[in-house]
Amino acid sequence: MSPTRRLLLLLPLFLACYASGCAATPNLSVQLVHPKTNVVQNCTARESTAKDIPLLSSAVEACARQLEARGFIRVEGSHTPSEESNR
Repeated sequence: MSPTRRLLLLLPLFLACYASGCAATPNLSVQLVHPKTNVVQNCTARESTAKDIPLLSSAVEACARQLEARGFIRVEGSHTPSEESNR
């Protein structure tokens, strides 16, 4: 198969993937709730490139730890990518 023909076959697939959101990156977020007051707080970040994930993940985690020190607890299912890789 010639390179031009291969490009013509792959280009529509790439465009369809890009249009459907395949290129979108996930948000980093942790949701916490204070059990006595029912106040909900969110620690969130959005990365622009994959290389930002470790830095932003640690920033979100630091935010969550500060809130936990003030009595907040994490909402079930709320996590950062670094926590998921540790499981």
